[in-house]
Amino acid sequence: MAERFTPPVENALRAAGWYPGRRLPDEELAGLRRAVFARTGVFGGRLRPSVHADRALAEFGGLVVDAGRPGVDLNPRPFALDPALAAASVETLIDAGRALGASLFPIGVEGMDEAVLAIADHGEVLAIDAVGEWSLGATLEAALDTLVTGGQPSPAKPVHERRPDWEPPAPEQLAESAGTPPWPLKRPIGAAFYLPRSPASLHYVWLPDTLTRIGITPAADPASPGSFYADWGGQGCVVRAFDLGSLTVLLLAFELYAFQDQLDAARGQSGAGTDAAPPVARAFSAACAGLSPDLEVAFLHSRRTPDLLEAAVEHEYHVVTMDGESLLDAGFAALYLNGETDYAIAPALAREPREELPILGGNIYLHGSGEQRWG
Repeated sequence: MAERFTPPVENALRAAGWYPGRRLPDEELAGLRRAVFARTGVFGGRLRPSVHADRALAEFGGLVVDAGRPGVDLNPRPFALDPALAAASVETLIDAGRALGASLFPIGVEGMDEAVLAIADHGEVLAIDAVGEWSLGATLEAALDTLVTGGQPSPAKPVHERRPDWEPPAPEQLAESAGTPPWPLKRPIGAAFYLPRSPASLHYVWLPDTLTRIGITPAADPASPGSFYADWGGQGCVVRAFDLGSLTVLLLAFELYAFQDQLDAARGQSGAGTDAAPPVARAFSAACAGLSPDLEVAFLHSRRTPDLLEAAVEHEYHVVTMDGESLLDAGFAALYLNGETDYAIAPALAREPREELPILGGNIYLHGSGEQRWG
């Protein structure tokens, strides 16, 4: 029967206080969990309970392993298996989990807080530092071997066939599941804003900054930190952010019926001019101005599609190639084009005149005119 640990690893663990059959009292284990659950990330996001973390901490929680030994590939660093030491890194773990398509839970720190040690919901153990996410091993035993012996970790990869909540599948995959929109909404429509690809952490840095520019603050879903909700344009919406090839996209989804109620109320106002635009339309115009001059293209989609993410993904090519004419032909309720993208749309406007709303950085082109201007 194969030994669980090699002699050097077992010796280091025993020197730190481990022994076969070791188990923390339930009250102490519960205290370690509370230290993590007491912290929240951006917009109130919280980490999910982890069976793998419970098992690891029940046996190894509280151990501090020193580094006084040679390493195989790297000089080993001391590490402590105590999630309370990493509790301040909740948002880092939420954001890394979104990128990897996994739910992460802290189990300790490595070095002088140079890296957070975390375990994924599929059992892999990772070290997360300022450079990136590193896989220490597919199991806790393999990770302990890497940490103790100074083995070379490998860059962590997204979990096979799993994707973080905010990343859209390929259009052909979306088409296969067209009957099941990935939204907690009955009839999702929404607005998409295309900005230059950001090198910043998508949810920890980019999303808060971008939402501040358009004046909204979302809240995280307690059951799924990858999902955000906010009030925008007088109604509740789901907030998504994802990267495409050279673009980062902000997507705000809401209910079709709620938007139609807004349209009916606006059409009932006397004059029915631009001042009678529904609140979502006014919010869209304000968001385009707030995101200028970075905003390249934005649209307000008022027709239900099989999948709103697919609608945003499939127009990436038109945005990148500055094909304003194709975007106009897509039939959006409102379309923002910056000064570079709308340079060659005169023929399309000649065929089908549209009302225009000049704003900072470009123009918004409406779907129709009069009472039908917003769809």
